[in-house]
Amino acid sequence: MKQELGISFKDFLTRLRISQAVRLMEDRELSINQIAEKVGYSNQHYFSAAFKNCQGMSPSEFRKNMLQIDRNGL
Repeated sequence: MKQELGISFKDFLTRLRISQAVRLMEDRELSINQIAEKVGYSNQHYFSAAFKNCQGMSPSEFRKNMLQIDRNGL
């Protein structure tokens, strides 16, 4: 897989999970812990670290930014 895509399977899976988590963040009814579980993480802290590594901010910071964008109509 690394030869074909240039990334390891682990990195591919992490990116896929975080991409799905970003979409789930739009559902304000879901907690960060529920989102972590839905995308395959049993440990919220590990999920938060992976999310921050991919997105550059924690899941709660990301969601807060989403709320500000929604309120400002951007």
